[in-house]
Formats: sequence, C-alpha cells, structure tokens
Amino acid sequence: MFYSAFDIDTAILETISRTDKYKKYVTIAEFEILENQIVVDFNKLPKIPSIFGIRDKKRYSLSYSYTHL
Repeated sequence: MFYSAFDIDTAILETISRTDKYKKYVTIAEFEILENQIVVDFNKLPKIPSIFGIRDKKRYSLSYSYTHL
C-alpha cells in the first residue's frame, strides 16, 4: 500500500491497524519529485445517486425485456 501525508504522525495514525497487535511495524520514506504532478482529491467529487435511495426511488426504474426464440 502507498499512502502519502504531510507528516509522519498522520501517515502512521491513518494507516496502522489498531486492532491487530501483530502488525507492529511501519515503513516511512520521503520522496522528492523532480517534475510537477497532477493530484486528484477524490473527497471533492459529488455524491453519486443510488438506485436504492428511498428519497429518489421514483426517479429510477428497472426494466426487463424477455424475448422467446
């Protein structure tokens, strides 16, 4: 797994398993990029409507087609 953070403490706290006592080790590295990178923040994406949403279920329909040959 690759995870990046601005500081070591955040990276460790957001990736370690607090429930598995056998996983005691983490590996930390620092990278220096040589070119500009494109970063995508997936937290900013709009919510995708669900076909199972109770409030919006009238907007969706399920169609079934059967052809007997």
